Amino acid sequence: MGTYGKIFKLIRESKNMSLKEVAGDFVTPAQLSRFENGKSNLSVDTFFYCLRRMNVVEGEFSTLYQSYFHIDNLFSSEEFVRAVYSHNSQYMDDRILYHQAEYDRDGRSFDRVMVAAFHIFKQQWCDPD
Repeated sequence: MGTYGKIFKLIRESKNMSLKEVAGDFVTPAQLSRFENGKSNLSVDTFFYCLRRMNVVEGEFSTLYQSYFHIDNLFSSEEFVRAVYSHNSQYMDDRILYHQAEYDRDGRSFDRVMVAAFHIFKQQWCDPD
């Protein structure tokens, strides 16, 4: 369940919400913190309550959870690491085109996330300042 907490925390922080804001009156901020750090679990009711407090639907969380593993695998990919450190913008462009074509064909949210991620990598690592 630790990975669920990690994704949960990424979402919460991306929305600039405090633990207290997400917890509301349903759960303690300390309990949420333990969940985010993989030290405890939340009940299903509590988990969904907190997602609603962050204005996140279950399908959105599921997509982000699945994307996390693909992106984590990508970050550890030797090919990706070489492309980043050699400032290979062509690699980034190829990955953008690939995931855009996949999104156009299948409409998977994951591919939209990847298009955005590769644009960011290209901008930060490959494009001149």
